[in-house]
Amino acid sequence: MIPVYNEAAALPACLEALAGQTAPPFEVLVVDNNSTDDSVLVAARYPFVTVLHEKRQGVLHARSLGFTAARGDIIGRIDADTEVAPDWIKQLQRVFTEDSELLAVVGQMQYLYGKTGALVNWFDRFWRGRMARLLAPAVPLQGANMALTKSAWNRVKSDVCQGPGHEDIDLSYHLSRLGKTAHDERPIALIAFRQAYGSFWKFVSYVLQTPRDYRRHRVPGAWHMYEVALFVILVYPVLAILARGADPKTHRFSWRYIWSGKHEPRVNPATFVD
Repeated sequence: MIPVYNEAAALPACLEALAGQTAPPFEVLVVDNNSTDDSVLVAARYPFVTVLHEKRQGVLHARSLGFTAARGDIIGRIDADTEVAPDWIKQLQRVFTEDSELLAVVGQMQYLYGKTGALVNWFDRFWRGRMARLLAPAVPLQGANMALTKSAWNRVKSDVCQGPGHEDIDLSYHLSRLGKTAHDERPIALIAFRQAYGSFWKFVSYVLQTPRDYRRHRVPGAWHMYEVALFVILVYPVLAILARGADPKTHRFSWRYIWSGKHEPRVNPATFVD
């Protein structure tokens, strides 16, 4: 399931990655959230895609419509700028088959290829693994690469919060009250880091929203999220350079691409942080 708002440029690579899966998807739902570009036309070019429409603005509403409409037992969730590995679906199937008690899983995020990318990806895996241990059972989920059972969604869909905040973090909390969620590095997705394209202060607000969400739900150990927030804020200059130097075709860092002028911050529809 992919919530979409003005993502015509990123969507083809996302859908091509799904088309090339070693285990074909049961269905692919693209939930359009009032896009004003060609997102719907792009999605309609792929015969395996079903396009749904959510008129209530906000990724929260698009997410909920997609999860509710999904017909499979396991619902994979990615963003329009996510490119999943060829065995992503196969690995998700393996993860849920190995643990029948698992309700949801967040996979491994990768940002760049090459030597520079290896270092960035290592830091990301380190912090995700650390937070998964320290905040268990409320393992932080991320909408760019996650999956949950349809039965779990049916149990929490009337309880998830409807206000501002990271909707995937809110979902993490509600699912953790029902049972087991986990961080597993086998389902891999290449994701964009477009939050670093915008202003520093918007980036800070985005990063600090996660610990706020955990505190709002009174998750034990929520203060640990400030460790991640502080680290990411301190290295923002480096992150901004790496993000803006990421060539969208090769997914490698290039100094020349920094000055290309083709960097558009990720759109945040309405008031909900996505």
